[in-house]
Amino acid sequence: MNGPEKVHLSRYTTFAPAPDIQQFHLYTDTCPGTYTFSLRSGMKTAQTLTCGELKLEKLSSSDLEQELFSSPATEFFHPLKSGWRNAVEAADDSSPTGKSISFTLPEIYSLRSAYLPVVPGKTYRLELWVKGSDVLGAKIRMDTYMGPLEGKHCYRDVNVSVSKSWKKVTAEWKVPTDTAASPMLRSGMLRLDMKFNSPAATVSVAGVSLKMVKE
Repeated sequence: MNGPEKVHLSRYTTFAPAPDIQQFHLYTDTCPGTYTFSLRSGMKTAQTLTCGELKLEKLSSSDLEQELFSSPATEFFHPLKSGWRNAVEAADDSSPTGKSISFTLPEIYSLRSAYLPVVPGKTYRLELWVKGSDVLGAKIRMDTYMGPLEGKHCYRDVNVSVSKSWKKVTAEWKVPTDTAASPMLRSGMLRLDMKFNSPAATVSVAGVSLKMVKE
């Protein structure tokens, strides 16, 4: 998705043989104008990709005040050198929410969300549960990175010590508003990027929530 003044939004996704709904968000109040949508395939072999029933819907201010993760099972993936792999959420009786996304290090070392719409200048609260099969370190980043825009890269890092029992992580961040210094903010998008540091362990993440703090 490309707009005026180099506003750019890209999202990697895995297309399944069965029809699937993909959602994209773009906050344009900081940079109104005409936007173009394109779909590009990274397939190395001959494939047929069908795209239909495109729908454009305007979000209201009240929509942006609600929980931004509508379905964690479809909004997280693992960035790998071999490609992008969808995260799998499954039933987990030990989880505080009854479900979790679990994966094994070091084959999979990170968990990343799709981009979510945020309003510059507003404060957002992140909450999630995490545990490991061993004690390990993690860095959870609320990130506004949006290539290929240049300028200051704005983000909020939360360092976490993961234990063998479920641990709740809570953090707040006020999204900066200086779009001149950081043009990436013009897209009004934020993603979560979780990286885990361990030679070998199983990590489980549950109950991820990101919501605007009402002032």
